[in-house]
Amino acid sequence: MLYRNHLARFDPENGKPIWINKEARVSSDTLIDAGGILFAGGSDTLSVDAATGTTLWKNDTGSSSMALAGGRLFIAAGGRTYSLDAATGETIWEERSYASDLILKDGKVITTSYRNRRLTQCLDPETGSVLWKSDEIYGNNITSADGGIFIALSGTTWRIDPATGKSIWKHGEDGGIITPYRGQLILNGRNTSALDPESGRRLWKSSWINGFYTIGHGYLFRSFSGTAAVDLRTLEPWFQYSEEGDAAYDNDNYRAAAESYRKAVFGEGCDDGIVLYRLAYSTERLEGATERTTALYQSAARALSAQYPGHRYIEPAQAGAGKL
Repeated sequence: MLYRNHLARFDPENGKPIWINKEARVSSDTLIDAGGILFAGGSDTLSVDAATGTTLWKNDTGSSSMALAGGRLFIAAGGRTYSLDAATGETIWEERSYASDLILKDGKVITTSYRNRRLTQCLDPETGSVLWKSDEIYGNNITSADGGIFIALSGTTWRIDPATGKSIWKHGEDGGIITPYRGQLILNGRNTSALDPESGRRLWKSSWINGFYTIGHGYLFRSFSGTAAVDLRTLEPWFQYSEEGDAAYDNDNYRAAAESYRKAVFGEGCDDGIVLYRLAYSTERLEGATERTTALYQSAARALSAQYPGHRYIEPAQAGAGKL
């Protein structure tokens, strides 16, 4: 878990840090948990003991993407792809692949890039030699799902053949960060949309839930200029909460919000800390401080501390938990 861009471990019961490793600034996009050993990347690449937070090794190659297999750590960093010994951090090989993202598929390293050079390549994991490359397919995001490889840029998504790099289909209207979910490719770009991974056909599109999001329990939660969600089964908007202040809401608004959050938590089993906090807050606005709201705030504080260390909702959740 990250705390102010540093790798950290927190006690899930009280939200207090057990350890914080400040060897390097790291990113949640480059974090691998390998059974007691953590690999993290950012300004440098680290291997850390998960129990103690002790740095096992540090390599000065920063990383934007990484994957672990066969005792090797593969890293996309600074326009190059590296293979490191996972036990020692020593560099085994490096290739000028211009990579911004990479994955492992069928025992091969596949990288993609669009900034310094528009290029997708397949590398031999043992030597780093190029097995195939394509300058017609490129992106800032690559993922594997439903047996295929998908590459996306802001307005284009491809499915490619991992053996040859050739395009199986190209969708030229939607792209962005790809999240595979229940047989759909959810894309977060200029809009949020979903594609069928087999055909590339658009399944749905929404312009009002674009922005940063997380997916779980059948819902897509967005947090950008407010909080919103869409039911991924019905594709209907579920709720939207404005960040503009109390003036935007009257009791009917809070009642509708509270009912939506109760449905998520108690009906769908959602345990996201932000959703729990929103439930506690909207309920308190309707009922005042009660034993129920205190319990809701306590649950929210625990979840937020474990899931989002340092989040601005933790302090008000703890305050709400202590009102009675």
